[in-house]
Amino acid sequence: MADIDAVRPSPAESHGPAHSTATLAAQRTTVRLFGRTAVWRNEAEVPLGPAGQRTLFAVLALNADRPVPRQELLDVLWSDSQPREAVNVIQTYVKRLRRSLEPERPPRAPSGLLVRVGDGYALRIGADAVDLGRFRVLVGAARTARRYGDHERVCLLLEEALRLWRSPLLADLPALAAQPPVRAIEGERAMAVCWYAEAALRQGAADEALVTVDQAAAVSPLDESLHAWLIRLCLAVGRRAEGLAAYRRIERRLARDLGVDPRPELEQLRRALVAAG
Repeated sequence: MADIDAVRPSPAESHGPAHSTATLAAQRTTVRLFGRTAVWRNEAEVPLGPAGQRTLFAVLALNADRPVPRQELLDVLWSDSQPREAVNVIQTYVKRLRRSLEPERPPRAPSGLLVRVGDGYALRIGADAVDLGRFRVLVGAARTARRYGDHERVCLLLEEALRLWRSPLLADLPALAAQPPVRAIEGERAMAVCWYAEAALRQGAADEALVTVDQAAAVSPLDESLHAWLIRLCLAVGRRAEGLAAYRRIERRLARDLGVDPRPELEQLRRALVAAG
């Protein structure tokens, strides 16, 4: 599979309005990108077909409501050399997906869900129909609450958002998940966890956030911000030994993988842990 430089998921607050072309099928359709890629229509799972067809659907879902040009889809589905029939294969995938997603659509009637835009396609489904989109909507609302200092609301919103992200993104499509634009989405989760830790600490609920932040730090062993918040929470609840262990873990990983020392913020927290003893 080639690089997918074109997959550019929208930012947390950019989820766009509903489209007038959306059909009842779109309103009854939900998509999961965390874990195994899946789509449901009227609570019944819709088959997405073989890996190539599933990958095409996943790229459109990552860019829900945004058109993805044909060349970008070609780059996702094939490596350096594309077969002569590549465009026909994409068209076939789209026809099959439309048939699965809109079984009630009359033959030859235009699709209101998987629509042609220029030489590419867009999934007109709405951000709240995709779990990643719902995550981003919740994080966007938490950003606003954080700006107003409403730490309780930040915690509630981010708890809900992080519950959606219980499994890796696109777990069944590792080649797609490994591409830099998709991997960058992990940064959105790390940011949300840091905000959650900050809000929990400010309202005296550090113990409630500790497990979530610890799990996130384990998934991102080189993320210094996550580890800093983990250590702050450990300090707040009196778990000095766990805080020191977290510091030593990231210190070793930074030295081994990047050849650098922890940044000053982490070193200051280490001193605070030592002083707490």
